[in-house]
This record gives sequence, structure tokens and C-alpha cells, in this order.
Amino acid sequence: MIDIREKHHADLSICGHYCYGRGRSDVWNPSARETVMDQEEALVYLMKPGSFCGYAWNKLYSMQVIREHGLLFDEELLMVQDLHFAYRYFQYCHKIAYDPRPLYYYNRDSGGVTASRSPLTKRKLNGLQTYVKIADLAHEPHPVIEKMAYSTISDTCLDYIFLYYRSHMNAPETLEMLKNTFVKYSEYFYASKEYNDRRKKTARLIPAHPRLYYAAVSMKRAAANFFTDFKKKIGKR
Repeated sequence: MIDIREKHHADLSICGHYCYGRGRSDVWNPSARETVMDQEEALVYLMKPGSFCGYAWNKLYSMQVIREHGLLFDEELLMVQDLHFAYRYFQYCHKIAYDPRPLYYYNRDSGGVTASRSPLTKRKLNGLQTYVKIADLAHEPHPVIEKMAYSTISDTCLDYIFLYYRSHMNAPETLEMLKNTFVKYSEYFYASKEYNDRRKKTARLIPAHPRLYYAAVSMKRAAANFFTDFKKKIGKR
């Protein structure tokens, strides 16, 4: 990471990684190429699902920049704090170098608080506030990032509503909050090209029929898992 930073005289360097979990390992974003980005482009990739993400451990930060600008993790945030920190750090970068080679090994814990299958706790719900704060910061300097943050809030609400029903939760106020939050930012979700039409169509059930949304997504996932297992069995023959 030091080499690519010096090679391009970059203010920040970022690397790719291996991702371990559920009995398999993958190279994250394997089709990516070594890239040098300006601030605006790097911010878009920072917020873009499936890119180098906001992880702190795949970025070579400068302590000089951190000290000069008093950059700290926001202690009010309990989830996705690293993304909020990265967004603020990027404000002081003019050139960012990305090396997609997997130089880091990330072991995804299926029981960790950030895992998709983990319970819908207050800490997990607090992650929505991270994106609200990023949107507030981006309002004037980076309106594209503001829209991406809002679309991510709605998309995350979809995952959380699914988890709410799968976990057999009985907290009507939490469900209502998630529904209202989804609706509040849904225009950005539907306008985004990051989410496919199938997800957008199913999401329209949320305002009036959130349980039906859960049932529809459950059926789609069960069908997808069935065909995946079927293909594996056929392949072994």
C-alpha cells in the first residue's frame, strides 16, 4: 500500500481483500483494476455497494492529516463509524490510489453485529444515523453523495424489515420507524441505479403490507437457494 501511494503521489491508498465466510473465500471485487481517482470519484466508490467500502483496515491513512484536522471517530455512532470517518478524511484528499490486489484477509463472522443474520438491535438500528450524518455533511459540497446516502438508508430499511419478521420481533414502534424511514427516503432509492427492478418492485409493498414484503422476499430467497443447491448436485454427477 505504501508502494502504490508513493508511485502515484497519492494522499491515500486503498487495497483489495479476501473475504472469508460461510465456508468459502472470495476475492472482493476481483474485476477491478489499479486506479487513481480524484476526490469526487473516490467518494462515489466509497458509498457504492460492492466497491472498496468504508472499512478502516484497507486504507493507509496519514496521521499528519488526522492530527491537523482533528479527525476522530464519532462516538455517537455505534455502527458504520468507519464509513463516516472515511468520508470526512476524503475531504482532505486530492488523489486516491486503489490497488485491488487482496492484501488483507477479512474473516466475516456470521454472528457479528454487522452480519446480515444478526439480531436487529438498537446498535444495528443506529447505523441508519451514520448515513443521515454523511448526507448532512455532503449536502452542499457533494450532492451526489447526499443522494447515495439517502438511497442507502432506504435500502437498509428493507433489510431490517426483513430481519424484523424473520427474528419474530414484537416491537411495533420499531417496525413503524423502519417503514416511515424507508418512505421518507424512498425517492432516492427508486431513482438509484444500484438496485435492480425486482427489488424496487417488491419494496412497493412496504408502506401498506410489510409482512407481505417479507413473505415475497422469503419465497424468492428459498427458490434461489433451491436452484443453487440443485445445480451443485447436478455438477457433482
